[in-house]
This record gives sequence, C-alpha cells and structure tokens, in this order.
Amino acid sequence: MYNKGILLDRDGVLIENREDYVKNISEIKILPGVKDAIMDLWSKNYTICIVTNQSGVSKGLYREQDVRDVHEFIEQQFKKEMSGPIFWYYCPHQDKDNCDCRKPKPGLLQRAIREHNFCEENTWMVGDNIRDIEAGRALDCKTCLVLTGLGKSFHHPQMSLVPQKVCCDLHEFVQQILTEEEESL
Repeated sequence: MYNKGILLDRDGVLIENREDYVKNISEIKILPGVKDAIMDLWSKNYTICIVTNQSGVSKGLYREQDVRDVHEFIEQQFKKEMSGPIFWYYCPHQDKDNCDCRKPKPGLLQRAIREHNFCEENTWMVGDNIRDIEAGRALDCKTCLVLTGLGKSFHHPQMSLVPQKVCCDLHEFVQQILTEEEESL
C-alpha cells in the first residue's frame, strides 16, 4: 500500500521568493495560508516533502548548514500544531553541474517518492516555476502551478507544459484536493 504524498517547492510556495536567494533565517517570510495548508494536509495523513533547488550553495553565497537552518526555522513555525514531520530534499548544484537532482530533472523527486513509498501517479508536485512542473511530469506526478512567487510569470494561455491545476496559492490547492478526495469517497 502506498503512502499519500505531496511534493512542494520551497521558495515561492512556502516562503517568499527573493531574487538574491534566501540565505539565512532573517530573510524568511512564510506566505499567507501556508501554515493552515500544512496542518490540513497532516490532518488527512499526507506525507509532506519539500524539494528545492538551492544553487546558492555551489555559487558560494551560503553554506549547506544555512540551508538546513532555514529548513529548521520554517519547521519551527509549525511546531505547536505539528502532527507529522516535514521531509526536506535540496539540490545544492547549478545547471552547469549537470546533476540528476536539480529540477527540472526528476532525481530529487524520485528520491522522495522512493523513500516514502509514494505512487507517482497519485502524488502531487506543487511549485511556482515551470521547472517544478517539468520535474513532476517527468515522473507522471500530478502537477500544480501556484501563482505565488514566480508562478504568475509562467502562467499564460500558451504554456508549453500545462499543469493539472493552477491555484492562487498553496492553501487554495490544498482545499481543492481535500474537497476532491472527500467527494470521491
């Protein structure tokens, strides 16, 4: 039996995107509705995995420990109501490194899916960038583009790769899938 899984991008989905990278905890701004969305997913027994490109590490802008500190800080914001863990996956490479883990390549997603026993076809990849949609589609995951972060710049009628859903933000996405899940019972 497979676990229910959600794969989320970090910057632009959970926290505000910054042009100069989120390098430390003082630069974190959690987006509105994210906390409620996470709690709602946990209440329905979803496993939450964050899959994020963090090329600032290989560019020397911040360290891997800084990435882990940012993740720990975000997780602490949910601590009181936490009813499940958040699993963090990040790629520290740049495009030129040609690794398998940097989105749009699906390596990071594959690892999360394998380690948590998700069924690709029933797993959602939610992101604000076409790279997120490409990575999800490469594994036959369902995909959602959120219009927070960079999402608005990628959403247009002539999109070459159309996601299954386009939502204003993570909260709207979660409400939609939970309603659909309830109606299918």
